[in-house]
Amino acid sequence: MAGVTSENEIINVQLRLRGGQPMEDDPSNATQTEAGEAHTSSSAKRQVTSDRDPLKRMRRVKAMDMDHIRIKLMEGCKCKHSCHIEVDEIAVLDFRQRVHVLPEGPIRQTRLLELYRTCKVHVEGQGEKYLVNGAFVCMYTWYGICLGISRSSHYRIMGDLNLGYYAVERQPALEGNLGAKGSIAKGFLQAYITTMGDRSPDSRRILLPVGLTRTEIYLQYKDQHKVAAVTLSYFCSIWQKHFKQVSIPKVQDEFSR
Repeated sequence: MAGVTSENEIINVQLRLRGGQPMEDDPSNATQTEAGEAHTSSSAKRQVTSDRDPLKRMRRVKAMDMDHIRIKLMEGCKCKHSCHIEVDEIAVLDFRQRVHVLPEGPIRQTRLLELYRTCKVHVEGQGEKYLVNGAFVCMYTWYGICLGISRSSHYRIMGDLNLGYYAVERQPALEGNLGAKGSIAKGFLQAYITTMGDRSPDSRRILLPVGLTRTEIYLQYKDQHKVAAVTLSYFCSIWQKHFKQVSIPKVQDEFSR
């Protein structure tokens, strides 16, 4: 999509997205514009009370809106190659629909992993690029324009790719079956506590060595199990639910003895 677009054109598209009127319209329409925006605002409030998660739904709808796509293409990628001109509206819409028709969660994250794994390439002399309709585009054109996702989402997906993930799995609830990864984490904790813990003589409490932290124990676990490891928060949840009697004494100040 080549060519230079005026600033007024971009502003007009933005106004249409918000329910306003283009700048070229007669000034007498200003009152109608304000009324239209007020109506939109009240509708949004009603939607907040009726929809379970309206903000995420609105983001998905906006991502697949052609006016929003045109704005992103007008703004461009700002890289020295201006590689956004190699991408047209239909191609962007196609990529965005593959992602944003899915609700947020493991299925959507897995779809993103598939797209990254398919389209990410290394170009000699240019470094990391993404193949879109036969053209190599920069990182921002890929995630910000073609996929319509945030920079933080991009780097999270890249992190999963670097760890070798092909799919994202939802962590199972603690009630009932822990799942394969959760059971491994629980088994690690059980073995660690048996080896390193001391039962307090005056209670049922089990004490681990002074100065340890749960994070340090988690890092030992993660070092053993690599990509099969659960997250730190899930690891701590397993500890809290199944090993409540286990604690780590704080370092005792020798001057307070």
